[in-house]
Amino acid sequence: EFNHENSSKLLSEAKLTAKRVLENIENISDPVNESVNDNYVLPRPLVLNDSVIIADLKKSGTVQNIDEKNGRAYVSAGNINIWVDFANLRLSENKTTAKKTTRNITKPSGKNKNVNGEIDIRGMASDEGVLEVDRYIDSAILTGIETITVIHGKGTGVLRNAVHSFLRRHKNVDGFRVGTFGEGENGVTVVTLKK
Repeated sequence: EFNHENSSKLLSEAKLTAKRVLENIENISDPVNESVNDNYVLPRPLVLNDSVIIADLKKSGTVQNIDEKNGRAYVSAGNINIWVDFANLRLSENKTTAKKTTRNITKPSGKNKNVNGEIDIRGMASDEGVLEVDRYIDSAILTGIETITVIHGKGTGVLRNAVHSFLRRHKNVDGFRVGTFGEGENGVTVVTLKK
């Protein structure tokens, strides 16, 4: 039977439940970064293609580039590529990746499965995007990759033009072209590196 007393009791219970749900969402979206301050030290220096975990995001990824000077690594984690401080990285238990890497560095092979030959710079400023492409070309050469795909997005074309003018001057670039249908068309540039 419906009466005023019951409905106000139900309403206050519903409000309380909603408040708890919201608090949980806030905790999930803004966790206290206790895991980052756990005094973890990398057991060895990072190398390309190491499997790592980004501590504050709790995401696993692969090291694509290393910036020793600034103490950070460029990590590809799923569909995000991001520079992460060494302090925020945990070496994954997957030891096989490191062994593969050592072999790949001593004997570069065009069939390297670890570096996917693709860099995504969408949303970056022109100078930042060009810097990332430059670093990625260096990594690709080290791992023996001959073709890379730069994903810059269609947008206004400013980023694409900056990348193209940079590629024209790069000593290790043999040639480049915009993507074809199915590759990403104007949103990507396919780069051929010198052997």
